[in-house]
Amino acid sequence: MPERFIEFFHNLRYNPVVMLKPIIGLEMHLQLNTQTKMFCGCRAPNGTENPNTLVCPICLGLPGALPSINEMAVQKAVLLAELLGSTISPILEFSRKHYSYPDLPKGYQISQHENPIARGGSLDFDGGTLIIERIQLEEDTAKILRSGNTINIDHNRAGVPLCEIVSEACLNDARQAENAARKMYELLKENDLIFGALEKGNLRLEPNISLSETDELPDYKVEIKNINSFKFLRLAIEFEIVRQTELLMKGERVPQETRGYDERAKATVSQRIKEISDDYRYFVEPDLPIQKLHLDKLNPVPQKTTPNSTRPVSDQVKAKAKPTIVPIHVADSELHEIVTRIIQENPKAVHDYQAGKISALNFLIGKITKSNSSPLDTDQVKRILIKAIEHGS
Repeated sequence: MPERFIEFFHNLRYNPVVMLKPIIGLEMHLQLNTQTKMFCGCRAPNGTENPNTLVCPICLGLPGALPSINEMAVQKAVLLAELLGSTISPILEFSRKHYSYPDLPKGYQISQHENPIARGGSLDFDGGTLIIERIQLEEDTAKILRSGNTINIDHNRAGVPLCEIVSEACLNDARQAENAARKMYELLKENDLIFGALEKGNLRLEPNISLSETDELPDYKVEIKNINSFKFLRLAIEFEIVRQTELLMKGERVPQETRGYDERAKATVSQRIKEISDDYRYFVEPDLPIQKLHLDKLNPVPQKTTPNSTRPVSDQVKAKAKPTIVPIHVADSELHEIVTRIIQENPKAVHDYQAGKISALNFLIGKITKSNSSPLDTDQVKRILIKAIEHGS
């Protein structure tokens, strides 16, 4: 055992901070096993292709390129939700998540925000139960290739369908997190939901860790990004618990931040101050209308148990549950009333759009879609909004 850890555990015997309890949540990003990418017809890579050979204007984020939804990815996300006992959303809504990084060609990622494809659910594992908060669909980023002082970008991975599984902060030690992640991986492999091997980044594990004197969440959390090994997941959490405890023993505050795990140093390293959701400037994706998600009605069938699990899963859910995607329309006159109200409430955004800022139009579209109790067709909203602004009504 490293000397630092020996000293740490010795000090714990004489310090009341030992009462601090680790509170751990998990985010798991899995590459769905589909033939094509999430929003275009490019073939999903298998890792053997030359860089930048599986690309098109859509996944490269070129101007004027319009995305379309990969229904197979939606079907597999629905199956995952069924396996975990989650509640599936009646609508399919995507949002733009804005941030700047070299592996993000569009300057934003198409993801889900206010309306993920599913909420809730759980997964039993050896030592506890992982409580699921949400499951959401999104696209993967490009891959950064570093060589010395040179950085290259391979866009083959850009746009690959991802399913993000977010758990509640329901775990209390590193071994629990490792066991939960292993059980999830078994479930994904058994049901042909995940593509490729863990070490190739097809399942990326991101724990968030904080310490508290009670079961309540403190006002911070530290997230560790992009771990592709169950062992490293456990080691990263163990190191982070020690690091945070040492800071608190000294009377210092633990900053909310994003960290990475250095496998050689066996330590976490700071990457950046942790963002909050508002930093991403989410708004509804204007090029993908909000749509109603219909699941085919299933006939009652005998239930079966998945391998290594006590959760019953319908054979027919696996074989035949295919969601159909249907746009929702309302009368133009009804929508015009909503549009007029939003225009009156947001004069600055209207002025910015008239001055040539397209982002202001997207802002107004997002305001309109969120103001209605039922999902709206974004194309219809955009058409009526532009017409109303041009005619001054």
